[in-house]
Amino acid sequence: MSTGEAVAVSDVSGASSDGVASAPAKKAKAKTPAKAKGGNSKGAKEPKEAKSPKPPKVAASAGKNGSAKTPAIKAAAAKTVTRSTQDRAIYRAAADLLKMAGDATRVAVLLILANCEQNVTELCGHLASSQPAVSHHLALLRHGGLIIPTRSGKNNIYALTPKGVALAESIQRVCETGI
Repeated sequence: MSTGEAVAVSDVSGASSDGVASAPAKKAKAKTPAKAKGGNSKGAKEPKEAKSPKPPKVAASAGKNGSAKTPAIKAAAAKTVTRSTQDRAIYRAAADLLKMAGDATRVAVLLILANCEQNVTELCGHLASSQPAVSHHLALLRHGGLIIPTRSGKNNIYALTPKGVALAESIQRVCETGI
C-alpha cells in the first residue's frame, strides 16, 4: 500500500489497526472536579463548557439522501395516495353491496323484483315468509340503495334501482353458470 492511500485507525495506545505506530489520538479535555459547597475562594462562577452545535434539521419533505423532493415527485406521491384512497372507497362500496346479497332472502327479493315490481304482500306469497321479516329485508335493501318504493294508495310498490338491477343481473349470471 502507498502511504497516501491507506488510512489507519489508531487506538488510545497509539498503535494502529495495521500494526504501524502512529501519533496518539487527541484526548478530550477532562472536566474539573466539582468544587466544595462553598465554591472557589473568590466567589466567581466557573465558566460552563461550550456545548457542541446540533446538526441542522432536515426538512420533512427531504428524501433519504437529505435532498428536497422535486415538485414532480411530490405530485406523483399525492396522486398515488389519492388513487389508493379512491381504490379503497371502491372496494368498500363493493363489499357493502355484496353484504346486501349476503342473505338468501334478500337475494330472492332482488331476483323477484328483477322480473316485476311488487308490494310486500305479493313478496310474502313468493317467499313464504312473514310480512315483518320481508319488510325488514326490504328496509335493508332500500338503505343499501338497491330498491326504491313507490307509493300506490296504502301500499308501497318496490322496484330495483339501477344499482339493484346490476346486482340482480350479476347474481343471475352466477346462478346460470353454476359457480
